[in-house]
Amino acid sequence: MPENHYSYDELLGMVDGNDYEVGRAAAGALGLVPRDVADKVAAECFFLRISLEGVYLPGSVLAGRSVIGFESDFFAKYRSNPTKQTEIILRECAHHMLGHQKGWEHKDPGEDMEADMLAHQWLANWATL
Repeated sequence: MPENHYSYDELLGMVDGNDYEVGRAAAGALGLVPRDVADKVAAECFFLRISLEGVYLPGSVLAGRSVIGFESDFFAKYRSNPTKQTEIILRECAHHMLGHQKGWEHKDPGEDMEADMLAHQWLANWATL
């Protein structure tokens, strides 16, 4: 484990999500980014699996945090491709780190490209450690 990164076990205790699978996937992805990024995302984001039937989150749960959400079938859809799963999680974390404000209702191709580039940079940096 590189010195500037958290271990998976450390991140499991830091990541806040609405179910165990979401927390495990987020912890695994955040293990690939520097500690300062993991600290910011873990403190400021809530990882959420969104069911098709709807979801309610009281303000006390969010406490001013951003939501990084996944469709209910996200993990099943990418179970055979964990690299793609990690890339998607990191892209959503990159949106947060870059301060993007569009959200899922109003996609911005420029923001998506910028987030993709940052996520791929994190992956490339990890591969060279």
